[in-house]
Amino acid sequence: MQLRLVEIVLPNSSTERLTDVLDEHKVVGGWSDPLNDDLVRFQVLVEAERSEELLDVLESRFSSLQEFRVVLLPVEATVPRVPDEKEPQPEEKEKPAGRVSRQELYADVAQGAQVSRV
Repeated sequence: MQLRLVEIVLPNSSTERLTDVLDEHKVVGGWSDPLNDDLVRFQVLVEAERSEELLDVLESRFSSLQEFRVVLLPVEATVPRVPDEKEPQPEEKEKPAGRVSRQELYADVAQGAQVSRV
């Protein structure tokens, strides 16, 4: 199973709204750290196939906040290992294996589309 680490920086006043969002989405695990200037950083481990949906919700609910930032990182390994789900849930759509989020795809295309003299 491919995993992504989603790092979210928000003002402390938005912590409860964020935990409500995370409760609605299937996350493997999550942690939080206080930062300076009344900010908090959440680190959330999610399946790669679910990262795009979570990023879309985060962007729609928190992008108006000046301090809001999301960083998406690929996860090479985690200990203990996260068990694979063998049977898909009937209410979930089956997604192709190895699918990346739209945000990851945009970042890759933007890097390759830069014009240079070479």
